[in-house]
Amino acid sequence: MSRNLGKVIARLGKDDFIVKRRADGEFIEGRYQRPTGADTEFPARGSIQVMNPRELQILPEATRSREIRKLYTVCELKTGSIKANGKEPDHIVFDGTEYEVQSVADWSQQAGYFKYLLMKAGQ
Repeated sequence: MSRNLGKVIARLGKDDFIVKRRADGEFIEGRYQRPTGADTEFPARGSIQVMNPRELQILPEATRSREIRKLYTVCELKTGSIKANGKEPDHIVFDGTEYEVQSVADWSQQAGYFKYLLMKAGQ
């Protein structure tokens, strides 16, 4: 029997945050060109948590000392890598701190939620 934990996360996720989304840029003559114009912003809700020591050990050593959070939400966010594919990742603003969406574990089909790894922007 499949359970939809997305409904549980939606009810228990008491953390309100703002999603800042940029349009994707493009590569012109081998150089990345950022999109012009303002970010799109919208409110969302989920559960933002600190990483436990065991989860931190799984991460690459160079990232363990950075400010990292995990986010459980039913909201689909953009991850990306400008260097790899020219995609701008979403940014999350929570409690006055801006985080960049680094990666996603997509459990939307099996359990109805997404788990994201967030890293403090500018680190």
